[in-house]
Order: sequence, then C-alpha cells, then structure tokens
Amino acid sequence: MITDTEKLILFNQYEILKFLNPDETDFYVQNQKVLEYGSESDIEELSSFLIGTSEEVKKETFDILQMFRDLEDAYEKFFNSTSEYKYSAKFRGFDGNEEPEYYCYCKHLIIDEDRYSEFKGRELNSHFPVINRYRKMLNCYNITNEKRIGNFYENPMTLKEFEYIIQGESTEEQ
Repeated sequence: MITDTEKLILFNQYEILKFLNPDETDFYVQNQKVLEYGSESDIEELSSFLIGTSEEVKKETFDILQMFRDLEDAYEKFFNSTSEYKYSAKFRGFDGNEEPEYYCYCKHLIIDEDRYSEFKGRELNSHFPVINRYRKMLNCYNITNEKRIGNFYENPMTLKEFEYIIQGESTEEQ
C-alpha cells in the first residue's frame, strides 16, 4: 500500500516529467489521475513493471547460465556443427510469457550487466517454457560437479558427463 506522502512525491515526479518530456504529457497526466482518483489496485498497477527478482530465481538463473557456459564449451570440444546435440547444448533463453522472472533477470545479466557475454546477441526469449528441462539438466550437472575434483575449467567435462547432463535424467549409476 502506498502512503499519501508517497502519492504526493510520485504526483510531483510526474509533474516534473511533463516538463522534461513534453511528448509524454498525456501519459504523465493519466498517471497523476490514477494517483488522485484511482483505487489501490489501480495505483499498484503503476509500478507493475517493476517486478524485481527473488533470490531463488537469481541463484537458479546463475546456475543455469554457468551450466550452459560449460555445456557449450564441451560441445565445441567434442562435436562439429552437425551433431545431434547442437540444439540441446545451446542456451535458448527463457519463455518471456511463462517464465518472465527468469527471462527478465537473464536479460538483465547479459545485456545490462554485460555478464555471460557469450550469450549476448542471442534471442533470449525461448518462446516456450524451458525451466523444467533446465532443472532436470541442472540436477545432473550438480550431481556431476559433486563427483568431480575441481571445476569444469580446471578439469574439462568428459563426453560421458556431457551426454548425462544433456539427457537430463539423473540416475544413481552415473
């Protein structure tokens, strides 16, 4: 819930923005009317674009990006461009409609923060849900990491580990 003081501050911010961006005056006037006459849910909608990211999504996104960094490196080592694994080993982003928190945070990391530069310039919207597949792969990736000495940078991934992760089916015999 927004306080009256916060409403006044925001109202005045829109007043200033009308002078700074005269082409957007109608938009700012409309938002001022929402602050003045709108319901609580109308006012909350003004900030609905500020979704933020939970710590769980942050960690999982980092883990998935690292996994794909390692998978793509291993793919380059083991295969040529005609391999059956070409599609599975490449990071395809997240679904902007079904997985918006992941998609937005991933986009923020790659574009705004300039991290994971190897994924920059790619379409980061997979246009279909991928998180469940990524989680299965990540589970296998984590099992593989627990069993190895050092990380994939120090001790490169084996073909067997690569296939195990890509298949995303965790079994105890790995």
